[in-house]
Amino acid sequence: MREAVSPFSAQISDALRSFSSDAPQLRRKLGQLLDASPAAFAAVVRPMLLEGRDTQEIRYIVALLSARGLLLPMLQCLAQVDRGAAGAVAHVAHKLDPGLERRLARTAEAHLEPHEAHPELLSGLLHSLDAGFRMPPEFSTLRQSPDPRVRARVALTLGRAASVCATAKTWFDALCQDPDPRVRANAVESLWSCTPTPGTAAIFQGALNDRHPRVVANSLIGMYLCGEPESVRRLAEMARNADPSFRTAAAWAMGRTGDPRFIPLLRSMRRDERSASAVIRNALLSIARIGHAVAAEGRRELLVRILDAGFDPGQDRLVLSLVATECDTGRLVDLADTHWLVSAGGNPLWEYSVERLEPPEKLLCGLLLPASGHLRDDRHTTWRACLEDFLHRCRPGDSAALLHYSMQPAQPRRPIDSVQLTSNASSLLSALDAPQALSGGPIEALSALTTLLASQPGRRHILMILDELRDALWTPQELDHAAALLSTQSVSLHCCATARTPPAPQAAFERVARATGGSFQSASSPQQLAANVRDVQASLFRRYRITVPAPGEARRFTVEVCGGGWRGAASYHLSQDLPTQPASAA
Repeated sequence: MREAVSPFSAQISDALRSFSSDAPQLRRKLGQLLDASPAAFAAVVRPMLLEGRDTQEIRYIVALLSARGLLLPMLQCLAQVDRGAAGAVAHVAHKLDPGLERRLARTAEAHLEPHEAHPELLSGLLHSLDAGFRMPPEFSTLRQSPDPRVRARVALTLGRAASVCATAKTWFDALCQDPDPRVRANAVESLWSCTPTPGTAAIFQGALNDRHPRVVANSLIGMYLCGEPESVRRLAEMARNADPSFRTAAAWAMGRTGDPRFIPLLRSMRRDERSASAVIRNALLSIARIGHAVAAEGRRELLVRILDAGFDPGQDRLVLSLVATECDTGRLVDLADTHWLVSAGGNPLWEYSVERLEPPEKLLCGLLLPASGHLRDDRHTTWRACLEDFLHRCRPGDSAALLHYSMQPAQPRRPIDSVQLTSNASSLLSALDAPQALSGGPIEALSALTTLLASQPGRRHILMILDELRDALWTPQELDHAAALLSTQSVSLHCCATARTPPAPQAAFERVARATGGSFQSASSPQQLAANVRDVQASLFRRYRITVPAPGEARRFTVEVCGGGWRGAASYHLSQDLPTQPASAA
């Protein structure tokens, strides 16, 4: 056979390489070579078609295959290797002949009558037609085929088309209720690659109640791919199901997620002497699959910082506030809820929820810095870099004001009228380079900046640096008055304290920050202080709130990012007097 095919293969390759130089003659020659040896022709053009290009040569190849009735087997072959390439070839064919999909459907249907040929004959067509194609009426016959394997194939295609084609949706909804579990499972699987919508979410949730483990497993994979953390908890529960068939399906589904958090659970399933052989086999395969997925992903480093932690008002949930930025650039990263992994005392927490907080309106930010003290001399290397980072994140419409508070109460008063909210970066940097402090110390400056922010609509925040706050500069009564003003004007206070800030003002300002929905950070070095300021600034534009059940005896929490091509982690040690966490806005 090889001796017969090889000469034709060489001639076909030569003709395709020279296609553009003498197209009319070579077209006839290619047609003759295809008729002489279809196997050799298919072997030569298959790698070209897998590239997914739309060129003159590709169009003629597709036209030849279609004219000879060989396009459907070629689509079948391509779809087994690369569904995307099969779809690209189908699109090229559709451009050449808009009525092609109708004839392909008739061809496939003809194969099924009267002897019901093997359903693999359909795979090229069903895997390559996407939502951009019209659904030909002939699919109605296929979806009602008595062979469940055929209906299962149709279900995979209809799910992808249902979002744009009303007829496809009607047929798809019927297949979701098919008596054969393979059909229902394929219907759910077809939604894995679809954009998440309330409709797909409802289908996944409804499939969780199915009696068949494969349907349930497919729905959990779909929920995971949509970023729904409930899928993590449900998969862990399914792995402990009393029915071995459900545990087998759970082990398989964990591997499909590629999520390394499941590896310890899979290992325990493999070592459990009560596990059925199918459970052990799927656990081993999934461990290997996850390992390959992690190795191939090439994850980049993330800086994950836990800004705050506290219990919800009911004291039965712990709320962690985090920010995640790219290590190299400081860019805020968009993470799916399933990319987060939370552990308590070294044990993964399968139940958690994630809330991504971003300001829905324009951001108004006041920056309050000390005008003297040991930080004064480093303002150009520390504050300027932090301010430039903040200005880089600002969106159109965001505004800021910068004010220094006096460390010397006798210093002449600076009128607050000279401080303005602005989106002009040069004005803010100039205010930083030539500070003029407001007398009265930090409390008067804090109240004045609060009043200024309240003059405009927007989401209001104040970032305040605490340094060397002596008793002469503040009193608890003055701070209580400023706190009431902050709450009345809906301003969140965020404080970053140096190591030279005494314990009393640290505790007092931390209480006010938490009460207003802000955060409090302390630093032992100028470098850590600058990092804290950057983290708080980044959190004003995007942060995550992760809620987990109360930790019990565990005191150390670890939060990791393990998906989306990212890798990062942060730890938090719970203090005995952890405060109640208010429901803060973005």
